[in-house]
Amino acid sequence: MKYTSNIFHTTKRELYYQWHSNKIIIVFLLLVALSILHIVGLYNNVISRYHIYKITENSYIENDIDIIEALEKPSDINVEGNKELFINNPLKGDFVNLAISIQNLKPQNVIENTLEYIIFIFCTLLFGIYACYVATYDFKHKTYKFTSVYSSQRNIIMGKMLSVIIVMIFTLAVALLVALIGSFIVNYLVASHIPVEKYDLAVFNYEQRTLLQILLSILIVCFYIIIGYTIAFLLKSMAIPTIAMLLYGLYVPILGAYDFSNIFSYFSHKIFTFTARFVMFEPKPINEVIGITIPIISAIMLLKTTYVIAIKRSSYN
Repeated sequence: MKYTSNIFHTTKRELYYQWHSNKIIIVFLLLVALSILHIVGLYNNVISRYHIYKITENSYIENDIDIIEALEKPSDINVEGNKELFINNPLKGDFVNLAISIQNLKPQNVIENTLEYIIFIFCTLLFGIYACYVATYDFKHKTYKFTSVYSSQRNIIMGKMLSVIIVMIFTLAVALLVALIGSFIVNYLVASHIPVEKYDLAVFNYEQRTLLQILLSILIVCFYIIIGYTIAFLLKSMAIPTIAMLLYGLYVPILGAYDFSNIFSYFSHKIFTFTARFVMFEPKPINEVIGITIPIISAIMLLKTTYVIAIKRSSYN
């Protein structure tokens, strides 16, 4: 009980420092801005696809082709793997694309595609880098010896990481709330310009697994937090792990079936549809037990190594 209390005390102190340094506010505003941009992007997608459909529809009318009959004709629609292929019927293809964009904007679906957009594009890197910052600001400002007087190495390591996780969960919750509220507003704007009831076609199946999607998203981001924090702490440097994560996340190709990116893509495809503004790459098949075990063991080993090395550093004793 005392151990838990000490960790929470350290966490509270770390959150206080981060708040007064304005870093939490920066992360908060960035995630909210990304959430708003996503909703605006979904809105623009609906409007754009509506105009494309109307252009195609007008060309059919000019060529005396019956619209209803054309829409009833088969068009060889292939949606397997979230890839759409329309053959010999561009009108129906544009109709389906419009229906999908309207479906993506509905409030019951917007949480899922917002998670897809902000988690897999931004949050893994954002909070990995933020964890690097939290792990090293005591080294940068030469306050680590002072901090060590009041907390054990274990409390410092766990308290700092817990503070990053709390910031992540709080800012993510607000970003999702903003997206949900924004979807109601934007749906009203869309309905005022487009007769959306005419294009109601459920092509993709949103299975409403919101809690599971949120849980997986948090676990994936927590893994990157552990990676960023432990490496930065061990090296006493924010720059090296930040550059490494940027290179790995943006430039390094998938290294194999049990590469972390492939593992996370595999499990993400199990519960996300990826039909909106972001589509995760198709993963290589893996053994699910091994896929779960590798990140867990990696995280535990990094935490254990960080704690052991922190204890052995003579400057901390």
